[in-house]
Amino acid sequence: MKIEGYSLYYHETLGEIWLKPWGRLTREDMVVDGEEIVVKMQDRVIRQVTALHAHGRDDYPNRKLVYAADELTMEFDESGVARKIDGNRNATLTSTTEASETTVTAGHVDLNFEADGKDAVLTQVAANGNAVVTSKPLPAPGRQLSETHVLRSETLDMKMRPGGREMESVTTKAPGKFEFLPNQPTQHHRILDGRDFVINYGAANRIENFRATNVKTLTD
Repeated sequence: MKIEGYSLYYHETLGEIWLKPWGRLTREDMVVDGEEIVVKMQDRVIRQVTALHAHGRDDYPNRKLVYAADELTMEFDESGVARKIDGNRNATLTSTTEASETTVTAGHVDLNFEADGKDAVLTQVAANGNAVVTSKPLPAPGRQLSETHVLRSETLDMKMRPGGREMESVTTKAPGKFEFLPNQPTQHHRILDGRDFVINYGAANRIENFRATNVKTLTD
């Protein structure tokens, strides 16, 4: 982990490094910038990082993660691999692959990871407080654009397919609104209001099926 900052304070008795008023952390393909950063160590290993007005990115060959929040907490395992990222207040996550771009916004977002060698693979995203998931297809040769999907709910849970590149499912446990935004002249604008949405995805974040209860639909 490379640690940079305008100023650096090392508190040996607390096992903490303070970066004020701003700092940057770099490890492999991960870069995190923020204000008032506190790095907590245990047995000479970085185990937690907290920051204000922070934003980070993880760049991999087949996917890119970008995240930000007014308050960011990151937890690492004994090998220095990120296992959990919590974003509080104005939290956002954008995951981009060659097929689609998925953006999550909410008052609070939790990201869970699994270690894959030196990399951290995203496995689950939990969003609370005016949560919105937008899945937008990206143009590619020989592939027709599907609709853009926008799901809104107070709380939602997103599970990732193996490898952390694409969504496997999104569920809500509160009333929600599911909107289909057309990207082709033959597609229709649809809005579904309901409860308990369960949306299952296939390859390239294409919807395979979904269900909900107490549904009301509107189609243009």
